[in-house]
Amino acid sequence: MRLPSPLARRIVSQLQRETEAMDLCLIWAQDRAGATGRDNKIPWHVPEDMRHFRELTLGCPVIMGWRTWEAIGKKALPGRQNIVLLRENDQLEMSGAVRASNIGDAIMLAGTARPAKAFIIGGPDLHARALPVAQRLYVTEVDIEVEAADAFAPAVLPTQWMRHVESDLRPSRAGLRYRFVEYRRAGRH
Repeated sequence: MRLPSPLARRIVSQLQRETEAMDLCLIWAQDRAGATGRDNKIPWHVPEDMRHFRELTLGCPVIMGWRTWEAIGKKALPGRQNIVLLRENDQLEMSGAVRASNIGDAIMLAGTARPAKAFIIGGPDLHARALPVAQRLYVTEVDIEVEAADAFAPAVLPTQWMRHVESDLRPSRAGLRYRFVEYRRAGRH
């Protein structure tokens, strides 16, 4: 196993200090194999998951990458501070959102209003980069396997994460079965 570089350890340490006042949460839906998307789209329709997402994130800052911003139609999610990660020279239409050039800046922007929680909503690369400093994961498990998936959730290791709340597998109005799982970082109450 490769150990993180000293720079990476310093960045993780700084982000952990910045998130002490709020819970940094990651939220995503995945199929049985951990796939989250195909062609920058969610490859299923589960209305109950969309409602669950809205209920959890409403009133909280949401942090996303530019592909997620494009996938939601370049429109800010109402009732939330929308923060989009972009490189300095990227010119993207940003009506209703603020830009951040890195994850640390995005977390600092999210914390300015002193929310109890902030959510990383995607994409998968951003989820993977934020996983070391997150305190909670909200995962919808959809009982399907997507062919030709090209986006995948980060691995949720049982040595680092505990299932805190888990609903039963239930049928969606759209026909697919799904369940909601909330993970908390192991060793944290």
